[in-house]
Amino acid sequence: MQIALRPRARLAATAAGCGSLLKHRSAKHARKRQRLTLVGQGGFLPIRILESKGTRVSVLPSSSSLPPRRLDHWLMLDDGDGYIQFRTTQGHQMRAEPDGRVSVLSTEEEGYDTDYGSEDSHSESYDSKKRMNDTEGWCQFKLCRMSDSDYDSEDSSASNDTIVPAPVAQRKELWMLLTKHGTYLTADPTTHALSSTKIPSFWQANKSNLTLVCTRDTPPRRMHYRQKWLTQTVEYVRTMRETYLSFQLGCMGLRTALDTIATSIPCRPFCLVEDEEQECPSLRSLCYRTAEEARRSGQPDWVQLVALLHDMGRVVAWLDARASAATTTKTEPTSYSCSAEDGLDWTIASRSRIVGCAAPNQATFSEFRHLNSDESDARYSTLEGMYHPHIGLDHTWLNWTGPEYMYHMLQRNGCTIPEEGMSMLRYFSLGDWHEHDEYATLTNEDDEDVKYFVSDFDRMRRRAWKKCGERTGDLSDKECEALWEGYYAAIADKYNCGGDLKW
Repeated sequence: MQIALRPRARLAATAAGCGSLLKHRSAKHARKRQRLTLVGQGGFLPIRILESKGTRVSVLPSSSSLPPRRLDHWLMLDDGDGYIQFRTTQGHQMRAEPDGRVSVLSTEEEGYDTDYGSEDSHSESYDSKKRMNDTEGWCQFKLCRMSDSDYDSEDSSASNDTIVPAPVAQRKELWMLLTKHGTYLTADPTTHALSSTKIPSFWQANKSNLTLVCTRDTPPRRMHYRQKWLTQTVEYVRTMRETYLSFQLGCMGLRTALDTIATSIPCRPFCLVEDEEQECPSLRSLCYRTAEEARRSGQPDWVQLVALLHDMGRVVAWLDARASAATTTKTEPTSYSCSAEDGLDWTIASRSRIVGCAAPNQATFSEFRHLNSDESDARYSTLEGMYHPHIGLDHTWLNWTGPEYMYHMLQRNGCTIPEEGMSMLRYFSLGDWHEHDEYATLTNEDDEDVKYFVSDFDRMRRRAWKKCGERTGDLSDKECEALWEGYYAAIADKYNCGGDLKW
């Protein structure tokens, strides 16, 4: 039976959505949370401010004729009123300018003597100039902590382990530095320059090495991986395999999935954008651009096809919602999210791991591993776990994700993509294996033969993903039609997946 589909209005992740999330969380925990700061009230802390790649940040001198300066060390001061200020070790004050620049005021501009040994100069000159220069609050920042524990249920029966984050998790929690005017302090990873923006930007504070690092991480991404660790146990994966590997969601062709569902899914599920003009490109655009990246790189046509299909497991969320709606309200679904009651959208192609054995120490977001019940199960806590030594990755269970579903779905439909291509599809998200040489006790010679190709595919995929940013825009219907009809339809037919597939 064919699936009848109707085009739907675009759904996009916006900064407004993040704002509503923050408001919800703030109200939910306001009574529980004491005022949190990285510095003792009225105190100071010497720190280094770094951008996401670990490079020291640069700031503009107050004079526009001078070049930006990179500064190693700063002082973070608590003013006692819930705000902090940043100063150089020479006492110069950081200021977020109204136009978005961040500068350092000179001693003359601040109008006070930096001889802190003089009590009079500090109490009189400093206080008077502070009133004169910062009456609008551009030198003051509010520390907003995005605690991972805020994502937990309010169910009083939950164990302490699911409510109180581990020490490592606390060190990796996110903070925002908010001006009184609603802009956020950020650091550009390319120019290394500090600036202020209306788009939320996040920082990680490490008291052990006294650094404040601007991270590309976002609260939705941390929430996703946290829920993934909490939810994805052996029993969970077994249940999902039993549910979805019967392929009862209906029949649909790849082009139909691309043109009627993937157009409504943003390519970056954790991206925060400011307005409709900066809306994330759709999943369809990401799929075609990844395939075109493989094509430009001179990859075989079956690699190009895998690149086109690698993230299409996300359409299953819509199909699943449609199947559920058909049995209840008999209406089309209004959301593509597959979050369900556990809060996890499993269709997202995030970093994966093998369940049923000990997870690597450096697994992605391993600070949340204590939430996973399999960690305390003796059957799954060894390197081999429930598997035999060198059983081969083909006989292991991975996290249940969109790519894992697509791998099994294409196999079930008789797709003839070469085994190397199917390995790329299934294992590109298993970075612990192909990047860090983990799971050596489970892999065999066949896995080693394809390891390089899987890693190469993942690097190519990430290049395409970075290019498919907010500024690239969506591919038009006409462009996508030309790509499919003029090139990719023939490749899909060649490998027996050009017609209707059973999902």
